[in-house]
Amino acid sequence: MTKTMAPAWRTIGFWLAAALALSQLGNALRVAFGAQAYSVYMGLPLSGGEGESWVVVYALRAFFLGSFAGYLLITSRYRVLSTMALLALVMPLGDFYL
Repeated sequence: MTKTMAPAWRTIGFWLAAALALSQLGNALRVAFGAQAYSVYMGLPLSGGEGESWVVVYALRAFFLGSFAGYLLITSRYRVLSTMALLALVMPLGDFYL
């Protein structure tokens, strides 16, 4: 007996990774339209434009993660994607700690 595998797009992991990629790209896009407004949305308002560069750094990080996850999804490199997702847990856990 052989077990047939479902197509990757029919798995919960695929859609969770797609949601991760889209949310990260969405965050980067929101910063591009207004870092000040995005900082208020995230609950960390900037005072007088100071610290805006940190929001841009966050957006660059989000853009890289979203783009890389999207690339791995498109090219069907699911093992690398799962490793990236596991290693990327350090970032939100670090954000939570801070």
